[in-house]
Amino acid sequence: MTELQRYLAEEVAEDHADGIITRREAMRRLGLLGVTGGVAAAMLAAESPAAEARKGSERPKGSPQDTEWGPVATEEITFAGPKGT
Repeated sequence: MTELQRYLAEEVAEDHADGIITRREAMRRLGLLGVTGGVAAAMLAAESPAAEARKGSERPKGSPQDTEWGPVATEEITFAGPKGT
């Protein structure tokens, strides 16, 4: 692994720990960098305690875990056609 690949892999692990990307996305990105599944899982697990200590176990607002989903407003759509709407 080159220095650049190592740097990028560490950044991916840090983004996951900060809640910016999901674990699945982090594993995908690490896989694209050539990191094996076992090493990727270890990197993500190792980064979590450090991130929790840095931010006091507080998630950033707007992280995927804090999103609340509600109903979306809808409206009826009609199209004019040769035999009516």
